[in-house]
Order: sequence, then C-alpha cells, then structure tokens
Amino acid sequence: MSDQQFEENNSPLIGDIIRQAREKKNVSVKIVAQHTKISSTNLEALEANDLASLPNKAYVKGYVKSCAKLLNLNENDCLNILQANYDALEKPHKLKAEKQQEKINEVREGNELLLKMVGVVAVIVIIVLVMSRQDSSTPEPIKEEVAETIEENQTEVEVNVDVTPVVLSDSTPLEEKVVATPTPAPTPTLAPTPAPTPIAKEKSEEKDKIDLRPITGTLYDFDREMSKDQIDEYLPANFRTSDDGKQHVFITASEGETWLTYQADGGDIKKFILRQGQKLLISGEEVLLFLGNYRATKIFLNNRPLSINSRTGVKSLVFPQEKANEHFYPLFIYKDDGSVMNSKTYKQQNN
Repeated sequence: MSDQQFEENNSPLIGDIIRQAREKKNVSVKIVAQHTKISSTNLEALEANDLASLPNKAYVKGYVKSCAKLLNLNENDCLNILQANYDALEKPHKLKAEKQQEKINEVREGNELLLKMVGVVAVIVIIVLVMSRQDSSTPEPIKEEVAETIEENQTEVEVNVDVTPVVLSDSTPLEEKVVATPTPAPTPTLAPTPAPTPIAKEKSEEKDKIDLRPITGTLYDFDREMSKDQIDEYLPANFRTSDDGKQHVFITASEGETWLTYQADGGDIKKFILRQGQKLLISGEEVLLFLGNYRATKIFLNNRPLSINSRTGVKSLVFPQEKANEHFYPLFIYKDDGSVMNSKTYKQQNN
C-alpha cells in the first residue's frame, strides 16, 4: 500500500492486530519467527502492513494463520481482515481497469454505429446510381404521327411532334414536364438523401494523474519522556549539531531496518534501506522524509527526540513542520522508470 492509502484507510489492519497481540504477550519478532518458521523480514513487513513487499497472497494467508494460532487470535477473523486489506489495496486498480474497459466499450459501440451508418449510406448511393442509369438510358426521341382529318377541306394532314425525354442528373431534381399531347405520366420525384451525421471521434484517454491530498495536522512532537541516558545512547556525540537555524534530522535504526526516501533543499532524492545499527544525518533549510517501518528507528530533530503517532508502520515528515501544508500525500511519486519526484514538484508540472 502507498503512504496515502495507509494513512487514510479507516479499516482494521492485520499487521497492527498481530503486532499488538505479540506485544501484549511480550514476545519478540525473533521468537515468533522461530515458532512459525517465517523470516523476521517478512514478519516485520507483515506487521508494517507492507503487503506489496510480501510474497503472493497464498503465502501471506499462511503467515496470518500461523501467527493467529501462536498468538491465540481468531483465525477466521484475521483472514477476513487480511482480505479486506487486500481489497483496499486492489480497489484503485480495479476502478481504473473498469474505467478503461468502459472507454473501450464506448469506442467499440461508436465504431459499430459508424459502420452501420456507412453501410446504410452505401446502399442509398447504389440505389440512386442504379435509378440514374435507368433514367439516362431512355431511347432517342420518338416521333409520333398524329393524323387529323380536316372536315372542311377533306385533306389528310401529318403532324410530327418531338417528345424530349427528361434525364435525371445530380444537380437537377426530377420534375413533371408537359412536353406534348398526349401528356406522358409524371416521373415520381426522389426525396434528397440526407447526408449522414458525422460521428465525433472518441477523445483519447487522458493520462492518469495521481490523486494528491494536502498534508494537514500535526506530523510529530518532541518526546519529553526520553531520559538523558537514552538520548546519549541513541544520539552519539559526533552526530550532535549546533544551532545554526537549519533542520538537522538524525535517524538511527535501533530496533530493525527501515526503508526511507528523503530530499534536502530540493536536491537529489535518495532512497535506500537503513539496516539495523546504521545511522543517518540529514541537514537543510527544508527536509522531506518518508519512512517505512519507522517504529524500528529513533528520530531526532536538532538534538531533540521526536514523538511520532501513526496507526501504521509508515510516515511522511516535513521539516520544519510549518511548511507541511505546502506538500501533499503521497509525499514522493515513484515513477515506472525508477525515478522519484516530490509531490509538490509533480503538481506544479501537471497543472
């Protein structure tokens, strides 16, 4: 699941349920791994609700069954929650596929209608051409001989009457013409064939855009309960910074590994896994940070420990916090070609 999907999903998360049950029994991930034969890495990903990095669903179902049995959880309830989590993960992809199929169906229906109309027009054109040919093949002018007897002179008079045929053309509609006596039967007038209404071409599908949501609320606070001895343990002296007005973010992977992405002052975006025992110091006027499995870390800002609240194992952070409303969920956009950009830049480029 993405950062945004995790932080805005209101349904129960299977990873949280397993982690809470394990912590309630005061059992470590290592012990659960030994009893269930599941690797610690996969267990940590499961508890972090990182379904995308786990094997296929059949394996994950096996993981959940083993954990439920070991931690005395209801197996069916856990499997139902897991399925709901997968549904939430797959829902955007299903909606996208349905929309694409709808567009394909609309284009197909439009093409079928266009073919039908073209067929009708072709038939009409053929009929008109056949009728035109028949009319244009009328025999040469016929001379009729009309004998009239003039009683007064008792003389036969031959009267020749020329009858000119009416020829059908595209520019001249058929009309009834009286040529001579006797009057020939009128030729029926063909109604003009209406031109087919053009069908608008289907608009090309717009490129999918990522749904960005403004970052609001409090992202972090200072931990006022951490003792001085704990601070000295987690924050070595050589990583302590002076008060120069910048944002100095120190991260130590004290209880496991975490995957993170960060950017300082609009520079290069870096992403990697911080292994257990490794440390990282990021400094700048503005620091953007996204962590997965952040609970495995201790984070300090300008030598002060942070307290972070989240229902899930991932978190987006902006330093200083006052600038958080300038950015969006998801904080970073991961492209298919492997490149990454922050969501603020992405929004500016796509407006």
